[in-house]
Amino acid sequence: MATILGVSVAVGALLMLAMVPAATSAVRTMRYAVPAGAVPICFTGDTPRDPGYDPVTHEMYVPNEGYPGEPDGAPNITVLNETCHRVGTISLPSGAIPIQAAFNPSANYMYVTDYGLNQVYVISGTKIVATMTGFDEPMGITFDEFWDGMAIVNSGSERVDIVYGTINAGVLFYTGSDPYGIAYDPTCVCDLVTNTGSDSVTVYEDAIETTFSTPVGNSPRGIAFDINNGLDYVANSGSNNVSILAEGTSFLTVSGFDGPYGVAWDQATLSIWVTNDGNGKVFELGGSSGNSILKKVSTASGSHALGLAYDGFNDDMYVTGFDTNVVYVIS
Repeated sequence: MATILGVSVAVGALLMLAMVPAATSAVRTMRYAVPAGAVPICFTGDTPRDPGYDPVTHEMYVPNEGYPGEPDGAPNITVLNETCHRVGTISLPSGAIPIQAAFNPSANYMYVTDYGLNQVYVISGTKIVATMTGFDEPMGITFDEFWDGMAIVNSGSERVDIVYGTINAGVLFYTGSDPYGIAYDPTCVCDLVTNTGSDSVTVYEDAIETTFSTPVGNSPRGIAFDINNGLDYVANSGSNNVSILAEGTSFLTVSGFDGPYGVAWDQATLSIWVTNDGNGKVFELGGSSGNSILKKVSTASGSHALGLAYDGFNDDMYVTGFDTNVVYVIS
């Protein structure tokens, strides 16, 4: 793999599929019933992961891992419109494990990482316009404003690649052990990657092309930047807390979560939302220092709330229920 930093690839530990929450048979018997949640829902495919929002078409793209033997068991991507109705389903090859979707405002494409087949799909509307190869268990993805491209986490070789349009330019930087999520922070002009194996966040300073590591809680997963406070929020699934970073360095820690997983910024309320895999609740954080839990919203019992994305058209937060096959809509 060619690099843009002139360094060789160091092969790291493989990210085990055990990171995916296990679904019990009791939960799977209710998969296609309407969950009795406290918020509106819309249906996706099977075992939905981390969605991405297209601000141009006002559509939400939901990667679905699939589950053999279920009615929607094949891996695919559900496309939902602004009224939360399915406008299309994008089929994926056998063996695909789609994880996360993210939008590129420069190229006007949606990108979806495929952990199972080491690919990244480039999507326009409901069509895959390119299937990019050369990745190593791709997971998290974000738009990097400094490089004007997509930064993609490769958990298998502990690196981040930079992609321009449909061209993989190579390695941008290297991470810690078992990298998972990624976010771009414009205040420090940095990419931040959560490392589930080393309980840390790798901070890559784009302008000077250097990295440093910041300790956080156990098994960090999702991460997002708070535009209002200029802070980064890290969901530590193993220690049931959220680390708040200021320009990549530790600022404070908020406790009281149950398997926190996904993190997203809410432009309407100027707050951060965090999903809880353990109890299916979604917490809203804010306040002057960003550490006050403002609201707790319940999804269906056993939902395993994982991914979430902000809908800028309706000012709603979309939350995926990994074991209920729906998206919960929080207004």
